[in-house]
Amino acid sequence: MNEKKLIEHLSGLMPKSGIQLNKPFESDSEILEFGDFKLLYNIDEFSAEDLFLENDPVTLGHNIAVGAISDIYASGGIPKFYAHSLTVNSMFTLKYLEDFYKGIKSVLKEADVAFIGGDFGKSDNWRCCATVIGAADRPLMRSGAKEGDFIYISGEIGSGNL
Repeated sequence: MNEKKLIEHLSGLMPKSGIQLNKPFESDSEILEFGDFKLLYNIDEFSAEDLFLENDPVTLGHNIAVGAISDIYASGGIPKFYAHSLTVNSMFTLKYLEDFYKGIKSVLKEADVAFIGGDFGKSDNWRCCATVIGAADRPLMRSGAKEGDFIYISGEIGSGNL
């Protein structure tokens, strides 16, 4: 079973909320009706399998923060809050961690996003599970596109999810 089919299958096993506006794969973020506005929610996990350069902790932190908040932007929203669960390995010395956080901080400051906490652990393999909450008046979804709509891409057509 490929990843898309597996996600659809497992998602179908879970209870749904009446305030969620999107279905799986319709948006880069989950879209929730929240009073007078739409709440956008994103969660991404990053690890060595993503092949980010690990020799520069500032760049690694920067890339993780950008990767996490970009889905809120792609959904037409403004990111407001960032949290992460960080599991470190022996590569993460105190200096490496401080520089890693500097990379995250630089992105959050530029985007005016607040860090609201998270969790911390140790293991043989590092991973960072980042969560971003944002808001949008009119969220963008992949579904419902019509003739004349603009399409934005950030890479080569057909290269997504390689």
